[in-house]
Amino acid sequence: TSPTTSNLIWAIRRETADYNLASGDVTVLADCTAGNITITLPTTPDDGRVIVIKNLVALNLLTVDGNGNTIDGATTLTTSVAGARFMLQYFASTTDWKIIT
Repeated sequence: TSPTTSNLIWAIRRETADYNLASGDVTVLADCTAGNITITLPTTPDDGRVIVIKNLVALNLLTVDGNGNTIDGATTLTTSVAGARFMLQYFASTTDWKIIT
């Protein structure tokens, strides 16, 4: 059966330093209070994998690194806007993460 919003549970974590996404990670809250942070995406994600990344503060720069794959054609995605969030989904046939929201 397909997951519904009533039974869908996503792992969530808060990071205050550079972090490489692990296989079970879905949502990462980036707290850039102490400095710039780079969140590195998996090298070989499963087709259709979804990742959500949110920048909690506007003090420093959050960089999302495609780690050999692109993110809508770019190698990285950056923001310093508090509350900026990105839902990314991997599209294997183009080796590209697509920005969904």
